[in-house]
Amino acid sequence: METPPLPKRPPLGRQVLAVVFALLALSAWWEVVNDVIGTNDSPRILALLQTIVGAMAAAAAWGSWKGARWAPAFALLYGVIAGGMVASLGPMLDLPAGDRIRVNVADGLPPVAVDADQIQRVLANVLDNALKYSAAGVEVLAHTDGVRVLVDVLDEGGAPIRPGLGLGLTIAHGFAEANGATLELLPREGGGTRARLSLPMQRIPEAVAT
Repeated sequence: METPPLPKRPPLGRQVLAVVFALLALSAWWEVVNDVIGTNDSPRILALLQTIVGAMAAAAAWGSWKGARWAPAFALLYGVIAGGMVASLGPMLDLPAGDRIRVNVADGLPPVAVDADQIQRVLANVLDNALKYSAAGVEVLAHTDGVRVLVDVLDEGGAPIRPGLGLGLTIAHGFAEANGATLELLPREGGGTRARLSLPMQRIPEAVAT
């Protein structure tokens, strides 16, 4: 009785690609698991993006192993989405600001009940977006309406539109929502945009306040 032939292994290059993308998929889905069980304090949009990235990496791994023609397409999609996430979640920006950013903060602003690192990322992405689309400067105003602390990022528009996925602002909205804050993009008279970040004030016990 003849034994059935063993399945042929793919070439070494395809094996390496399959293993690399499989590890990337596991890494992405591990982050999703941590989000679900509460280990990570991340907004839902990040969990969704991590799920999509993991699926793209898994498809690229399977396709690479099998030698499928569609494997490079999934590998490219993984690179585009993951690259956009990395760019949007990077450190607090090395902004080419110089004299382009003017900041005006009202005196006596109350403390806010937010995660400082996450709100820093929100402001970083909003400022980055404003600088991209403003031909002139960007103004940052911080004040309060008595209920919430408002941070307005004002740009004047006029810069050429650059193509992109828009992940930065999507992630910024997710972080704002996770902190009980809101992020609105409003048109300005005469051109440009007002990005308003509304932050919840920290409640001070009456005994302390008095």
